[in-house]
Amino acid sequence: YAAEPAWLWCKNGLVGGVAKKGDFTFDIGYDKKNDVFGLLDLRGTAQLTDGDIDYLEGMPPVHKVYGTAHFTPRNILIDIDKGYSDGISITGGKVDIYDLNKEDNFILIDLVGNSTVEDALKLIDNPPLEFTSSMGVKPEDFDGKVDLKLKLNFELRQDLEGKDIKVDVDADLHNIKITDLLPEHTIASDNIKLKVNSAGWSLNGEGKFDGIPLSLKMNEKFADKNYKSKLNIAFKLDDKAKKILGIDWSILDEPNVSGYALVNADVVVKQNDLINISLKADLQHAKMDYAYLGLVKENGKPADLNAHLTLKKDKIQAIDNMTFHTADYDITGRVDMYPSGRVKLVDIRQISAPKTSARAKISLTDAERAFVKVDVSGSSFDLTALFDKDDDKDKKDAPKQVEQKNEDDGLEKVNSIDVFISVNSLWTNKSTPIKNFAGNAKLRYGIGIDEVHLVGNYGIDKSIKLNVDYTPRGKKEHYLSIDSNNAGSTLKVLHLYDNMVGGTLKLEARRDAGKKFIGHATVRDFSIRNAPVMAQLLSVASLTGMLDLLRGDGLTFTHLSAPFEYERKILQLNQVKAEGSVVGLTAKGTYNRATDVLNLKGVIAPAYSLNRLLGKIPVVGDLLASKDGTIFAADYKINGSVEKPDVDINALSILSPNSMKEWYNANFGDDDEN
Repeated sequence: YAAEPAWLWCKNGLVGGVAKKGDFTFDIGYDKKNDVFGLLDLRGTAQLTDGDIDYLEGMPPVHKVYGTAHFTPRNILIDIDKGYSDGISITGGKVDIYDLNKEDNFILIDLVGNSTVEDALKLIDNPPLEFTSSMGVKPEDFDGKVDLKLKLNFELRQDLEGKDIKVDVDADLHNIKITDLLPEHTIASDNIKLKVNSAGWSLNGEGKFDGIPLSLKMNEKFADKNYKSKLNIAFKLDDKAKKILGIDWSILDEPNVSGYALVNADVVVKQNDLINISLKADLQHAKMDYAYLGLVKENGKPADLNAHLTLKKDKIQAIDNMTFHTADYDITGRVDMYPSGRVKLVDIRQISAPKTSARAKISLTDAERAFVKVDVSGSSFDLTALFDKDDDKDKKDAPKQVEQKNEDDGLEKVNSIDVFISVNSLWTNKSTPIKNFAGNAKLRYGIGIDEVHLVGNYGIDKSIKLNVDYTPRGKKEHYLSIDSNNAGSTLKVLHLYDNMVGGTLKLEARRDAGKKFIGHATVRDFSIRNAPVMAQLLSVASLTGMLDLLRGDGLTFTHLSAPFEYERKILQLNQVKAEGSVVGLTAKGTYNRATDVLNLKGVIAPAYSLNRLLGKIPVVGDLLASKDGTIFAADYKINGSVEKPDVDINALSILSPNSMKEWYNANFGDDDEN
């Protein structure tokens, strides 16, 4: 026979059915030299009905085939109109037996059809293809419909092997559910594209992972495959997604994190059901508050996270090679997990920022409301964000607030936390660090800040020290003590006051169960420099010489006594007295830390030392001096913001002896009606 391999395939592969309406044209020629007749060309067609095509050993035949066959000396082309094969409805395609005019003959089988996804996967799992098994999936795990294109191209010979067959499968999967591509999870999609060839397979489309919208990409090679499956998923991780995924980590809940992350993950499911995930997260749309690590990120600020996760039976076992990056903050570390899937340890090997070079360990107990322990050490640690964030928020929200809150309101709901910090330099503001710092703090669920101990010094002089102690006294009462031989630096570090220089500070206060502080502060031998409120007061009082001192070396004081009460960010000053050689003053009223608004009144006495000296002159002093020993002083009132206060001075009051003002107030008014 001519083209014997093709003839044998046709003999065995085309079974049953009827060929009718045949129409053939033969062109015959005579070779005079060899004295023979021969076929020059052939053109023919025939309609095929109700036949079977058994195209490849191991694959199910196509039954009930209807179509048209076309014949030439070079090929036999069968255009298929319809048929079926093991649940696959064939709706089109062709079988092309070609290279008939050559020694080696080939066949191209191109089938178009539709079926269930399960039947389609069973079809390509038949020998010699066995693709579905090589993909590491089970047909019964897929539910849905598919539009399928199957192409097979191979040489017609008896010793054919699977590797000799060129295969292309192009499938559109509709309304599908995949129940075990990732163990114990379901992927659903309206439409996913599946491609399979001799080298590997791919799966691409939009869908939902346990109800979470995602983009799905899989691209695998069959060679040297040592895993069950590999895929790429992209999704939006928000509170809803965290709940669905079972991410029950308090460290990722509010107030630590809000907003969402855009996650891209490469997932590899191993033969032992371990799952490795290489994760990249775009955190631009997340607000993050880990102020105790010096990190506060607003929503909209670019940031990214990279990590490698290991899971076993849907539980995270470890997070390795974790990196977090913003323009001015970097973290590298790892996370260890409990068998329950909760976080056990966050080991941050390096925290890098403009004023931070440190490491931290965050340990948590295995509980729904975990106990947290934070250890920080290193050469420098910047906690300015921790001290700034509440002030900034309060000033922004203050006009809308009917009632101010205490600084630690809401901390009662925070997990119990122990914080330990030991660094060479601790920054709580932009200009003045605490050197050789060691401190610890305890936050307790239901209480808030329960205990604080801080020690350190300023600059290279270790004799300049700071000691802060905040200790519980039972019944939710606490005692606060602050001692420092550099009052100005201490007040700046604690974000209480920026314009004092030097001085020795002693502050003691009791905080009751209602969170109200009642205490007393004394400061000796200090200066006030570039203070906006004091500058306005001196300017209105026309004390220009003192104003020049304030703007230069500062106004010096020998003693400050300040009884106070503090609650809900309102500082109530009670008969504050400050004495210096150049000026003395008293103050009574309030300062709202949330709004930076003052409401004060008092007396300012120029040339304080001379003023008191006159008050000591016999007879004169007895008649004219006030209780503090001064003779002449001006009454003042201050209202408004610290930066731009409204200052009112009673110009005539400076001419009235203080003894007369006290007599007038005693008989016709009180201390609040100067």
